[in-house]
Amino acid sequence: MPTLFPAPLAIQPAAPHLAKPDTATRPAGFYAATQAGKKKVTAAPDPATHKQLKSLAVDKDVTTESLLAEANSDLLARHGINHNAGELPK
Repeated sequence: MPTLFPAPLAIQPAAPHLAKPDTATRPAGFYAATQAGKKKVTAAPDPATHKQLKSLAVDKDVTTESLLAEANSDLLARHGINHNAGELPK
């Protein structure tokens, strides 16, 4: 007599290319190679400003990060700080 439920298939181990990376050799947390050597700065713009920033990024075909880097550079220059030279404010 045939069974209604076939025997379950054996669970195969994941393919090596799908295995999780070795976390013992790297620090915990997310690591983005494009962010190496950089520091994070957080801002909380109002929704309208955020929308304008994103819209400008789309219009200029650049990232919001590059627009914010440009704004930071302009701000430092306005205060007489050459950010490329690593000059610190006094």
